[in-house]
Amino acid sequence: MKRRLLCLLSVSAIFLFFSCHEEETKQIIPVRLQMKPHSSNNEFYAGIPVQFGVQLLNTTSGSPFTYSMAELYVNGDKVVAEFSKYAFAEPATYQIKAVVKTVNHNTFELDTVINIATAPPIFGSPQRGEKVLFGWKAGASYKMLLSTYHSSSVYDYEVLSIDEALKQQEPLVMLDLGWYPQMIDHNVSPSGKLALIYDNNLVIYNASLTLTNRTFFNYGNLPRKVLIKDNSAVLLFDSLANISLKKVDLNTGKIVKGPTQFIGVDGMKAYDHFFIDEFRTAIYYTSPNNSKTLLIGVNVGSKVEFSKYFLPPVLIENVTPLISGGYVINSYVSLEKPLTVLGVDKSSVVKWAQTFQLNYQSYWYQFQSNHIAVKELRGFIYVFFDNMRCVKLSLD
Repeated sequence: MKRRLLCLLSVSAIFLFFSCHEEETKQIIPVRLQMKPHSSNNEFYAGIPVQFGVQLLNTTSGSPFTYSMAELYVNGDKVVAEFSKYAFAEPATYQIKAVVKTVNHNTFELDTVINIATAPPIFGSPQRGEKVLFGWKAGASYKMLLSTYHSSSVYDYEVLSIDEALKQQEPLVMLDLGWYPQMIDHNVSPSGKLALIYDNNLVIYNASLTLTNRTFFNYGNLPRKVLIKDNSAVLLFDSLANISLKKVDLNTGKIVKGPTQFIGVDGMKAYDHFFIDEFRTAIYYTSPNNSKTLLIGVNVGSKVEFSKYFLPPVLIENVTPLISGGYVINSYVSLEKPLTVLGVDKSSVVKWAQTFQLNYQSYWYQFQSNHIAVKELRGFIYVFFDNMRCVKLSLD
């Protein structure tokens, strides 16, 4: 009798074990193998570690969660993936298998393929964090002004030249701006002349990056913005509730005073300025409690061309004029609303203001960029983000 009871208990225990195992398997199921791309257009490059992970789903609660992988197989061979990262040596298509063991001792396998491409060239030094301030086209080459922060406010400024095939055309050109240059503004002319305002200096470089002009200003009376033409540079100064323009003759170095404009707005402060053209600027205002912002277009010395309040407030990064008379404002309210486009008709009346949700998010990384390029062609506006994503807008 005892033997029968023991056998019955053993069979019951075995049955209970498999029932629990089956129930756990139903509650936690694999969803997908995650791989973090190296670029915002989902490319993976040879020689750069790829971050792997597996997303699982709790079918009872409906909540997804992620486990790091215990094992990774490439083309059937087990490889060492430190911190779930693995670098592929050569460009090719690889078969990937991920093996995951959960806290419930369940094992899951997921299979996929990954296309590894040749990595684009990396300019500068991997040990230095160069930041691209802005870029411009000079003949058949593309130039970029790079800023590198070291420590204790020490900056380097260099210019990188590449061609359309992303091949570096010449060594980096170091700009001699002293030991502790603090950049205020920069601009480039149609012929490739570079203007920089830093500390108490205005310097002009020709298209070959040879220094041609240097102007010193007294501290407390420094220009805020510069717009460079081929033969002159226009400087914007602001003092209290006024802005004034001055023109620098690049042939003689002579500074000529220009128009002045009162820009005071009750209860608001002029936070930044943007050149629209030689005598037209856009002024960005903020309120003390950050409850609203204001953008005003001014023909300096003449009239206010347009004004627009933003509620809730936006942080305006740049203003791009359009041939049609409108403006594209590079702004964002939050991570969910990074861009506002303002439409102004030929009579300088604000017709519309549209905000677009354009940020790219995933579990592994969040993509946000406040740098845009704007093109106008055949009645449409094309807004490019990092030259990879584009939004097409009607001028109407």
